[in-house]
Amino acid sequence: MSRSYRFGEYRINPALRELWRDDRLIALPPHVFDCLTYLLERHDRAVGRDELVAAVWGKTQISDTLLGQTVLRIRRELGDDAKDQRALRTIPRFGYRWVGAFEIHDSAEAGAAALVPATLPAPAASTDAPAELHETAAAQPPRATLARQRAPGILAGALVAAALFVVAIWALRPHPDKSAPAATGTQGLTGAVLPAGVDAGTESAWMRLG
Repeated sequence: MSRSYRFGEYRINPALRELWRDDRLIALPPHVFDCLTYLLERHDRAVGRDELVAAVWGKTQISDTLLGQTVLRIRRELGDDAKDQRALRTIPRFGYRWVGAFEIHDSAEAGAAALVPATLPAPAASTDAPAELHETAAAQPPRATLARQRAPGILAGALVAAALFVVAIWALRPHPDKSAPAATGTQGLTGAVLPAGVDAGTESAWMRLG
């Protein structure tokens, strides 16, 4: 719960430590701001000097000059003065009291809620496209199915191409001439077998060729 006070053209938020005059932020020293908010939050009673000093400065005693300068700065920023005392009244020989009219505004500050969902929903299909496009997209088979259907044709084409390549290689290789005589170990030599007769009964046999 955040509480702010509005009086005239001023607005002060103690939790945020901000004092605004219309749309202008007024910069106050820390002790001046604390003294103003302490008196404003206890507007239902007069605040003694010793109480105010202990609450704002954390001490039991400060100089009258320091306290007087602090109250004077408050009056100056709020357009008040010691003569009229429309906002802050001095209680002689005691202390001070807030007497100005004001309004209290309470506002519940929402915590840091998760503004972005943990999982974003999938985007819906656009309804601007013609119905024919949606029907065509639905009729098309998945890419994996098309690949399986085309695989046999691709394999058959590859086999035909390989067979043609083998035939071409075989046709271009050199072949031996079958009309030439086969080479032998006695190439170019011819032989003939002539009848021979041998006379038996002699010590030395003669061969007669003819």
